[in-house]
Amino acid sequence: INIFSDYQIACSKIAAVALFGETELEKPKTKVIPNAIYLNKFDPQIYNKKDVLDKFDSSNSTYRLLNVGRFVEAKNHKFLLEIVYELGKLESNFKLFLVGHGKYEIDIKKMINNYELQEYVEILPQSTNVAEILSITDAMIFPSLYEGFGTVAIEAQAMNVPVFITDSDEVSKDTQLGLCYFFPLEDGAKYWAESIYKYLQNSTNFQNKLYRSEERRVG
Repeated sequence: INIFSDYQIACSKIAAVALFGETELEKPKTKVIPNAIYLNKFDPQIYNKKDVLDKFDSSNSTYRLLNVGRFVEAKNHKFLLEIVYELGKLESNFKLFLVGHGKYEIDIKKMINNYELQEYVEILPQSTNVAEILSITDAMIFPSLYEGFGTVAIEAQAMNVPVFITDSDEVSKDTQLGLCYFFPLEDGAKYWAESIYKYLQNSTNFQNKLYRSEERRVG
């Protein structure tokens, strides 16, 4: 690729290094163009919250969490469900929606049963309108093992939804628009759960902060 290409385009620096190698990153022919989203769609003002709640969560959980991604190893659903298990020890009235599909769907369903999380976790079809469900979401959990550019993190922040995301050299921080909270996976599921719970308990203090630029940790 490096020899025969006139231009090398990637969605993030991490993706560029993975595709072309670190030595190519500073060359003029290598361009980083972040993924874009359709902002007219990701506008919380255009969705009727009551209608969306009736569609997805008629029980009206106190807190609604979301993860969007293929059911593959990179998305780290096992760790995600461990977070939910720990969160269930702190708060009983919440729901995690999983939007996606993939070869690990059966394994994920088994984990949900093994952890006895049936009342906390619901798998939605891949065709689910992500913008619509984001309009009722309190937080997105995104503990990927690696991520070239997590477009759904941009979509969530456009909807004023905070994103709890992996702090790792393998996960791009180019998605930071002010509502990304980065945590190392090494901190463990319990720490993630406690931090998310702390945010949920104090969420009124975090509203309307979409354009804060600094990375920060809840703690």
